[in-house]
Amino acid sequence: MCIVSTLDPNIRNNELYKLERNGKTVERIVMSGDLGYKVYQIPEIIDLVFDTKEQAKQVAKILDAKVVVHQEYARVA
Repeated sequence: MCIVSTLDPNIRNNELYKLERNGKTVERIVMSGDLGYKVYQIPEIIDLVFDTKEQAKQVAKILDAKVVVHQEYARVA
């Protein structure tokens, strides 16, 4: 199950969806940066975003959260 945004060009609507639980946006932690000997990645906290409302509803059901529109975006041809 894909739960993060891939901005799939085959998806025709122009909205992204996020989850809210207890009045707060559900977030995820992503490790970023170079990784090497004694070089550690830095955790970044970002919103958990979905391409489709169906994907968001699947996870919202598990987390007992509410699906809301995150933002609209324009597709570039």
